[in-house]
Amino acid sequence: MKTAAGNSRRKFDETFKREAVQKWLHSGKSAAVVGEELGIHAHRLYTWRKIVPAVAGGRATAVKPGSAGLARPWRRRGACGSG
Repeated sequence: MKTAAGNSRRKFDETFKREAVQKWLHSGKSAAVVGEELGIHAHRLYTWRKIVPAVAGGRATAVKPGSAGLARPWRRRGACGSG
């Protein structure tokens, strides 16, 4: 973990991200608990799980850029409710 001089924004390297995601997925703990242990917000773990290459033996998988994730089986209705 690095902090740029004069800037309070922290930057995390790929190794830290990968290890944090592995710890979370293999621990059985919530993202909030693991995040608190690591001094980061839980939402970072969810974000990193998507961008870090698949974690060996874990549930994490890389998401293709531009992928919307889960397909929606329903149709969105228009403003009038028809559709």
